[in-house]
Formats: sequence, C-alpha cells, structure tokens
Amino acid sequence: MVRNDTSLAIQTHFNEAEQEINATLSLFPEFKNEADLYSSFGLLTPKTILAHCTIMTEYEIQKLHDFGCGVAHCPTANMTVGGGFMAAPVKEFLRRGINVGLGTDSGGGYSSSMLNAMRHALITSYARDALYPTFEQAKETSVSGDKRGGKEALSLEEVFYMATQGGAKVVGLDDKIGEFALGREFDALVIDLRDQRSGVNVPLDEDDSTPRMLEKFIMTGDDRNIVQVYVKGRLVHGE
Repeated sequence: MVRNDTSLAIQTHFNEAEQEINATLSLFPEFKNEADLYSSFGLLTPKTILAHCTIMTEYEIQKLHDFGCGVAHCPTANMTVGGGFMAAPVKEFLRRGINVGLGTDSGGGYSSSMLNAMRHALITSYARDALYPTFEQAKETSVSGDKRGGKEALSLEEVFYMATQGGAKVVGLDDKIGEFALGREFDALVIDLRDQRSGVNVPLDEDDSTPRMLEKFIMTGDDRNIVQVYVKGRLVHGE
C-alpha cells in the first residue's frame, strides 16, 4: 500500500529497546538491523515518524537522514518503561538535520504533559552526555574531572524547538503550525506566572527577561499557570 501511495503517513516504534530489536529481527533473520528491514518494505519515507530511536548505530542514523524520516522523542517513557535506561542520541539527530519532535508515548510513560516531556528531554540528554560516548567525538575531561563533554546535552532552546516547530515538521504541518508567523494558524497558550496563582511556584524576579520567564515556566511551572488555550484562533480553554 505504501509503495503505491507515497502520500501515506507512517508511524511506528523503532529501536526502542534491546528486547524489541531482538524479537523483530528474529522474525526476519535475513536482516541485521531494523533500518534495512523497514526500508525493504518501503516504510522509511519523508512521511515516516519513528518513535523512540534510543539504540542507534551510525549506519541507522545516516539511513534515517537519507530517507528524510522524522523522530518522535519520548524521554518520559524511555526513562520509565523498563528495559534499562534508554536515552536517544537526539543531539546527533539534530546535528545531522533529522527532524525531531517531542512525544509522550501515551500509555508508555506516566505523563502526557508536554512540559514534562521538555524537562525529561533535558535530563536524559545530560545523562547521555555523562554516561555514553559521543558519536565520532572524543570526550574531554574538564578541570574538575567531570567527563561530560557537552556534546550530547540539549539546550532549553532546542527542547522548546522540538516541542513546537520540530514537532510540526515531523508531522508535516510546519506550513500551518509550530510558530507565530504570518499565514500560520494561531495555536497558543496564555501563561500567568504571577505569584497570586494558587499553589504555583515560579520564582520570578523583577528584571527577568521574556526568555528567562519562559525558562522558568518550562522548568518550574505547570498546568495551573495556563489560563487560556487557543487552537486555530479559537479559545478552547479559559475565559
């Protein structure tokens, strides 16, 4: 079906855990990796969304790049679903120009909050930087003896991008959503960070810039700070 209709979107798990990879390849022993298996059936296309991608070889990363596939990074699920600590090489995906968006994996994790997904994307990238070797780059030991090289750690800006424009690109809707721009649909949250919000702890300072306030909301805010939600210009939550 996919070979006959290239407009079809495809979404599937990909290289999430060792047991998944082993089980898949046991059914198709003629293949040595999931990338070759999927591509043999025409399942790797620019409209393919591959969830997880935590256990990746250099060969498979390049394959995803060559086919133009998108990645749904689900850090909350990857840290909690079992099968060991799994941290996708997201920084390397971004370096290669592979589109990456954030996902929650629905029932695979404990939270469907995109705020949590952003926070966990940061945490898992820091852990990967500390624990795993970088791709084609030697780690450098800092003066303090810390072996983190910083090559795998994501920035807050990159995490926010994956939650907005990156996700829009992965689902093929970046011409409609994902940013505030002329011709885009107005999808927006109205955020209130004032300390009058009951039970909310966002430590604002008088001289905080807008980027600083965004950082504090992402790292310490929650749903109680969201007072209005707009979808395609229509108010769907709040007054």
